[in-house]
This record gives sequence, C-alpha cells and structure tokens, in this order.
Amino acid sequence: MGFAESIRTCFSKYFTFSGRAARPEFWWFVLFVFLSNIVLTLLDEQFFGLPGQNFLTGSPLSGLFSLVVFFPMLAVAWRRLHDTGRPGWLAILPIALNILAIVGVFSGIVLFATMHQQGGDEDQLRSLAAILGVNGILLVFAAQFVMTVLLIWWCSRPGEPGVNAWGAPPLR
Repeated sequence: MGFAESIRTCFSKYFTFSGRAARPEFWWFVLFVFLSNIVLTLLDEQFFGLPGQNFLTGSPLSGLFSLVVFFPMLAVAWRRLHDTGRPGWLAILPIALNILAIVGVFSGIVLFATMHQQGGDEDQLRSLAAILGVNGILLVFAAQFVMTVLLIWWCSRPGEPGVNAWGAPPLR
C-alpha cells in the first residue's frame, strides 16, 4: 500500500473500527497527518498570526484539519492494534488520560475553593495544592510518555500472520 492509497483507505474507513490495518496503511497516514499539520501551521502563521494561539484566533486551518482527521487517525490506530493482536481500545488511553487530568484539575479547584470558603488556612492550602498539583502533573506526564512509547512500539510491530480475533490479514 502506497502513500495515496493509504490516505484514500483511511478516509474511506472514517469511522471503521473493526478489522485490521497493515503497517503501511497506518504509517503512511501518520506521515500525511504530520506533513499536513506542518504545512497548515505555516499557512496559519503566514495568514492568521503567531503559531500556538487558540483555534478561533490563530490556527483555524490546522485546528480544522485536526478535527477532520481525528476519527480516521483513531480508527486506523484501532485497526492497527487489531492487526498486532491487541484490543483497539488501547488507542484511546492517551485521550482518556488527558480527560482524567482535566477532571482532576477541575475537581482540585472545586475542592480547594470549598476548603478556602470554609476557613481553611491559606498557607496550608497553597502548599497542599502545590504538592498535589506538581505530583499530579508529573504522574500524568509519566503515564502519557509510557503510553505513547507503548503505542508507537505496538503499531510498529508486524501484524499477526494468520487470521486473528479481528479478521484476516489486511494485505492478503
């Protein structure tokens, strides 16, 4: 499978999470997304201002592209994990960690605001918030790093040669 065929396949299987995806299908699509993001970020910078600004004011092209390729990228990663004999839901673990971190931050804000309103010692609250915040950020960063390395490793492995729980090999 070549570059163009991989892109066509991934967009034609936009929401297809069943079956298997071969290494070329996955990695050519990853390259397409990576190169497109670089080009669109440069165009955003040229036409809309500095990179790194939010979607509404500074990065409409790359932001819109990221929304468009989110499900095809997730689906091909899901199918790629199937090809290696792993469950596809492992592809959403980094997303789940981000959501968990956001929920944790907002829960912490609510907790400390409530404790502050009830007359808690401000110095103790600040030190507790700093300790929990730093440790939480380090824990989420470490988990994100480990999951990213594992997903790259799993997606780079050869697919199972025969039929597995998710179907026949994709390129045969």
